[in-house]
Amino acid sequence: MSNPTRYPEIEVSGTPYEMGRQLGEAAREMIRGFTDVALERVNKTVKISSEHAMEVAEATFAPIEKYTPHLLEEIRGMAESSGVSSEQLMLLQAVSYTHLRAHETEAALVCRLLLEK
Repeated sequence: MSNPTRYPEIEVSGTPYEMGRQLGEAAREMIRGFTDVALERVNKTVKISSEHAMEVAEATFAPIEKYTPHLLEEIRGMAESSGVSSEQLMLLQAVSYTHLRAHETEAALVCRLLLEK
């Protein structure tokens, strides 16, 4: 008997950007649904406006590009094909990091900035 998964498995290949595009196309509605509730979830622990959350998300692009540029390219591909902005996708990452209580590093800057505001 197989265990049902919470999320569908999506097989992708290619460059990080191409894989992001494939993920965005395959999971477009799911991604859009997550972005609708992301800020609401953040606001359960930290009060932050939508505008400020997007500024914080945008501020993470430089350190992510420095340490893991392939992940940023994947996010850009996903943004293009899903119709969700790169900043909104980055906010989804921030929500995940916040809930995981990620250790502070420059690469996890989103978590620290969200918690400080």
